[in-house]
Amino acid sequence: MTDLTIQPYPVPVADAEGKSSEVRHGQNTVPSGFVPGRNGGALRPPWQPGEVPNPGGRPKLDRTPASAYAELLGTPGGTIAAIVKAYRAKRGKAFCGADLAAIGMLRTYASSTNPSQTRAAVEITDRVCGKVEQPHALRQQETEALIRALAESTGIDPAAIRALGEKLGGSS
Repeated sequence: MTDLTIQPYPVPVADAEGKSSEVRHGQNTVPSGFVPGRNGGALRPPWQPGEVPNPGGRPKLDRTPASAYAELLGTPGGTIAAIVKAYRAKRGKAFCGADLAAIGMLRTYASSTNPSQTRAAVEITDRVCGKVEQPHALRQQETEALIRALAESTGIDPAAIRALGEKLGGSS
């Protein structure tokens, strides 16, 4: 019968030559140089000061999603299937993950039953054309209407409201 008791402390495990290369912690075996994790798994000790786990940083993409979208949208074809077929043929061996993502996004955009259709259209146009700037300042007419409404509801002089707006950095 197998002993299924959990050891409350680490127990060295010897190999055939009597060398200890692992530590048994409860029912889990932990390789040497690692520490037992909270749920029994093996954790690597934290990085030492000055030690860099990835000195080269994140690898740069060979192809950006924006360039894949732009090229895919410029591919001629009457249907999505025809566009994708021509695009795959044109890319050949250079076909990569960015191309696959662009095709998936185009299919989502073209699907009339997919609830993410609008989000796909926004993603594609943002990547290809750049994000549309949203105007944050109110136009002159809207500003005047707001000043009049505020003056009527509070009894404050409209000139005082305009002066406060200018002082706070708004336009009037």
